[in-house]
Amino acid sequence: MKFVQIEKTALNVAFSIYKSCIEQHANQGFYQWDETYPTLKIVEQDINKHQLFGLEHQEHIIAVVAVTDDEPQEYLKLNWKCESPYVVVHRLCVKKDYLRMGIAQKLMLAVEQFVKEKNYNSIRLDTFSLNRGALQFYKKLHYKQIGKVCFSKRTDADYTCFEKEID
Repeated sequence: MKFVQIEKTALNVAFSIYKSCIEQHANQGFYQWDETYPTLKIVEQDINKHQLFGLEHQEHIIAVVAVTDDEPQEYLKLNWKCESPYVVVHRLCVKKDYLRMGIAQKLMLAVEQFVKEKNYNSIRLDTFSLNRGALQFYKKLHYKQIGKVCFSKRTDADYTCFEKEID
């Protein structure tokens, strides 16, 4: 597997992975993502800003994640432990056919290596608080829970924020 920056030619492939995640989440009974997020426009913006990455297996993209410096305003009220510079991870998603194969972990470890090589100090992220699998996933990878935020577009649940120092 290879960690790659997603190019414009793979826009539809990347978006189809996100659409499959929307379906997966709905089947699990939570509606973290829907037809309003993430959109094709968001994925295209990530690509245009060179901040969408993924894992490629046998020349096919099987997982995607945005690695950005776009920090949600809601993060400002939290007591983050690590100093700048940092990145924020958004929208990690694994293609349906590759679930439960350790792909998300491989992707996050590749992101951590990438962040280290770029001399960032830490990674920040949030995940839907009702997504128990995601909460356990980040804890297993030694991300520290920092607090919770609410986003104005989502009033039904909050989001748990995590941080990991990269050394």
